Order: sequence, then C-alpha cells, then structure tokens
Amino acid sequence: MNLPPRFYRGDLPPREADLVRVKRALSRGPLTKRGLIEATGLTQTRTFCTLDALIVRGEVSYDVSRREFLLQLPLT
Repeated sequence: MNLPPRFYRGDLPPREADLVRVKRALSRGPLTKRGLIEATGLTQTRTFCTLDALIVRGEVSYDVSRREFLLQLPLT
C-alpha cells in the first residue's frame, strides 16, 4: 500500500483561505517546503497541515527526488 507522505502530524484542519493561498503559490511553479512557507506567508504548521489535506485530495503531489511540491492539473 502506497500512502501519501505526511508533513504535519497533528489533527489541525486546514482553513479554506489557507488552501487557496497554497494552491495559488503552487500555480506559479513547484516549490520546496521553505519556498512555500515564504510564498504563502503562513506558519510552518498551517502550511504543512494544508499540504497534507491537498495531497490526500490529490490536488498536490510531492516530488521526493527534487523535494518540491507540485500542483496537479485537472484532467480535461
């Protein structure tokens, strides 16, 4: 079974505004953890709990070799 990586170990639910900020930042291109925190202006905790939610939804993926997050484009 291949589970998606988790970056936040708590149970904090992401805020809708945080989801929008992270997706907007990733729409400009792949970002590392630090780059995403700087681009969104969110705390590390809020960034990671939002990333976990987006990865579970399939909207964001993590490239392990490059250590970058990528926004998954919807299939049309």
